[in-house]
Amino acid sequence: MNNELPYWIAIAHLPRWGFGKINELIIKFYHTNKISIIDFFNLDDNIWRNEYSLGDKEVFDLQTAKTELASHTFIVESMLDQGYEFLPITSPEYSKTLKNNLKVQHSPALLYVKGNKNILQEQSIAIVGSRDAKKISLDFTDNIAKLASEQFKVVVSGFAKGVDKQARFGN
Repeated sequence: MNNELPYWIAIAHLPRWGFGKINELIIKFYHTNKISIIDFFNLDDNIWRNEYSLGDKEVFDLQTAKTELASHTFIVESMLDQGYEFLPITSPEYSKTLKNNLKVQHSPALLYVKGNKNILQEQSIAIVGSRDAKKISLDFTDNIAKLASEQFKVVVSGFAKGVDKQARFGN
């Protein structure tokens, strides 16, 4: 699996493709054609065009992604050394909640995880809000986050200042 990770980074970060387009391609090669991501990247450009209905721009993007695999390999090694794990959308450990709620159109093709990845399978509550929240909103956020954690709920939030930060760290 580790040798596939640079390919997953490459496909997950195709420029201007969007999650839906990337995931539809993954479904086609992985589930329909039953080939690995490495085998997909090693296909001839004409197969990409004909069998996967990709245009010149998409083929160019994939060719460019192939040239960046060495850089992605260094990124993978560095992140693995730092304790990160990678969960492609095809992994059984990928969050079922994300797949169910975001569907193919909006689910990230690759999750970067550090820490207890089992919480991805737990019930959770998302807390997000304004970056410039007033004190009353931050206090409310703090109370909600504390109540959720007391009930052993996973609190999900972004990394932005304001409400997101308050949900993560509280006072």
